[in-house]
Amino acid sequence: MPLKRWHRAHRRRLAEAPPRIRTGHPLRDWALRLLVALLLLAAGGYGGYRYAQPPLVGPQQAAVSSQASAVRGASLEAELAAVLAREALLNQKLRIGDAERAAQANELAGLRGQLSVQQEALAFFQSLLQTNDRSRPVSVAVCSVVPEAGNRLRYRLLLVQGINRDAEFKGRLLVSMQYRQDGKLAAQSAPDEAISFRHYGNREGVLTLPAGARAQLFEARVVGDNNNVLASCQQKQGD
Repeated sequence: MPLKRWHRAHRRRLAEAPPRIRTGHPLRDWALRLLVALLLLAAGGYGGYRYAQPPLVGPQQAAVSSQASAVRGASLEAELAAVLAREALLNQKLRIGDAERAAQANELAGLRGQLSVQQEALAFFQSLLQTNDRSRPVSVAVCSVVPEAGNRLRYRLLLVQGINRDAEFKGRLLVSMQYRQDGKLAAQSAPDEAISFRHYGNREGVLTLPAGARAQLFEARVVGDNNNVLASCQQKQGD
């Protein structure tokens, strides 16, 4: 029969073929190769997909970014508060410095006033000891001018009555200050003052010059009833 003849021919070919040694299990090896190939293909596809996708910020990353922003904002607020505190401290120091300078200026003015009074007292006693003009009705023992703020000039006068005069001295005091402004010479006068004293009398006043004026010469005159000058003094001011 043809089938039997095919089997006999197949066995004969197998007997005539050279022997071959095969190890392992071909089906299992083939399955492993297929599995490795599929895994490599899946890994490559996933990597390409992740590379093509834009980076996403997850909730945790958003929370970290928000926390960093809050920390930075708090740091800036702290720095601003420190700057404001420093500014307030500097302003306070400036105010204290201004107050100290004003106090020192007042103290200096007070010391100058005390010195002027002492000079007046010394001049008064020197005048009493040295004068020999018993007939002179009055003399100027002290004549001083002290500049002040606001272009003001404070003058002090000590008037001394002649010795052995029992009657009270009466007269008028004329005070003026020559000054230069814009290259021109002018004068500022105080109102005439009626004076009366016995033995000695202190007179004090203030002359205010125009802005930009420079004092040149201070003059004080004591006149009697007939406008005759009984005593006078002059004091040059700094150029």
